[in-house]
Amino acid sequence: MTFYIHTSYYVEHFGEELKKYLGTCLQGGHLNTQRLKIALNAPESTASNVMARIISLINTSPRAETFWNEPVKGRILFFDETHITIGKKDWFLIVILDEGGRVLHFDITEHRSAEIIYNMIKIVEPRMLELFTHLISDAYPAYTRVAKMFGRDIVHVQHIHKPPYGRIIIDRIHHETDRIITLTYATTNEIIVKNNAFIVQESMHEERKTTRKRGRPKGSKNKRKVGMEKKDHEESKTMTSATRHFAMDGQEFSSTMRS
Repeated sequence: MTFYIHTSYYVEHFGEELKKYLGTCLQGGHLNTQRLKIALNAPESTASNVMARIISLINTSPRAETFWNEPVKGRILFFDETHITIGKKDWFLIVILDEGGRVLHFDITEHRSAEIIYNMIKIVEPRMLELFTHLISDAYPAYTRVAKMFGRDIVHVQHIHKPPYGRIIIDRIHHETDRIITLTYATTNEIIVKNNAFIVQESMHEERKTTRKRGRPKGSKNKRKVGMEKKDHEESKTMTSATRHFAMDGQEFSSTMRS
């Protein structure tokens, strides 16, 4: 006639079985409402509510608090992202990892903007024992902009995920008072997987930190001197490239420069 959860033999044993089942699912990282719905023999709304409680308890647990606040050793940050679909809408899951592959932060966003990625790094930075010096990512342009937003020298390594595969671009970003100088090395992953000679193509790019105000001064005539546009255009310029052949021991085999 009366049902008490805390004295129910069925609930006690079912609860233990459910904990084991959930533990198995969480270890593989593949817990979803459909599997939970079958395990509970309940409507999808009930499974969703149980899922929300599980996630809330995990996020507020002492173990999770410790995990997200532990100091981070190392000076390299790795980025990765993937598409996920939520409610028939595509989102980006962006993840920051340390040198050991541990997740330091993640976010689900509609866009991969430089501002979003920059703010994610600012959340991670206070946990780092040293200032990071290297960023590792794919070739999405926002990561290159982010690497320049910190105002200090950073090495940005990009692994190209488009054919032809195996290409790597290394940007050495150097900040001066009024400009940013980027020395780029384009190579392949043979520098990692082989002990033989490899080819590197070098180029240098300069850009001003502050852009010139465009337009005429107030009250002046709408005239522009010949060559002004050309001068503005030359404020951001790319130097000629060089292709060199190196060996892993540092000995240079040949060097050619094109002017």
